[in-house]
Amino acid sequence: ILQNLSDGREDDDEVDGECVNGDAFKDSMDFNCTLYEGAHWCEVNDEGKTVEGPGWCSDLNQECDVLAERRWSRHRAFKNQQGRWAKSCCCNTGLAATYPYEG
Repeated sequence: ILQNLSDGREDDDEVDGECVNGDAFKDSMDFNCTLYEGAHWCEVNDEGKTVEGPGWCSDLNQECDVLAERRWSRHRAFKNQQGRWAKSCCCNTGLAATYPYEG
């Protein structure tokens, strides 16, 4: 599944073109879009933008119960060698509802 990425997203200067799913993107830790979407690390907001999901435990996630000093950085801190990061993922396939490894 491919869809055009939204224009004007905050922090998306590294992301352009079309979003992808599965192994078409892997971050610097070799995690792919399937993991990002399934683990709720990314989601599509009401404006159609790919954003950090509730499973991404960054300092901005008020619902995260992990100590502040142990939280993750923002998505873009995990850019791959091509400069792409998790906003490259579509995060809209419905996988998060059926992913067996979360919740």
